[in-house]
Amino acid sequence: MTKVLNKTNNPSGNSFKYCLRVWLTSMLLSPIIYIIININNLVGRPEMKGFGIVVFWLLCLAFSFVFSILTFFLFYIITIKTAKLHWTDFKRKSVLAITGLFATLLPLAFVFGHDEEYKDTGTLKLIFAYCLTTVLGIYFYNLKSSTPKE
Repeated sequence: MTKVLNKTNNPSGNSFKYCLRVWLTSMLLSPIIYIIININNLVGRPEMKGFGIVVFWLLCLAFSFVFSILTFFLFYIITIKTAKLHWTDFKRKSVLAITGLFATLLPLAFVFGHDEEYKDTGTLKLIFAYCLTTVLGIYFYNLKSSTPKE
C-alpha cells in the first residue's frame, strides 16, 4: 500500500507552491507596475507604440526568469528551513521578506550596478517594482508551517 503525502507529513509544508507563487507574482506583475509608474516617460518613446509595451513586458519576463532562477532556489531553501521553525507567521515572513529583498536586489545590482544609468530614475522604478511585488507576495500568500501546532 502506498503512503499518501499530505499536509501533515510533508516535511516542507507548502514551501514550493508558496515560493513559486511569490516568484511568479513578482515576474508577472513587476513589469506592469513599472509601466504604470513610469508611463509618462514611456508614452512618447517610438519603441513603446503599438505592441511595444507588450514586447517590453515579454522581455522583462525573459530577463526575470534568467536572472532570478538561482535566487528562486535560494529563497526556496530558506523557506523550507524557516517552515520547520516554531516561529510566528509574521516572524517567518519577515525573515523571508528580508531574504526576498536581497534575493531580488542582488541580480538587479549585478545587471545594473556597473552602469551609470543605474542611478536613472527609470531603473530605480523597475527595481522598486520588483522589490514591492516580492515583499507583498511574501506577506500575501499563505505559508503553512511544517511543524505541528501544539
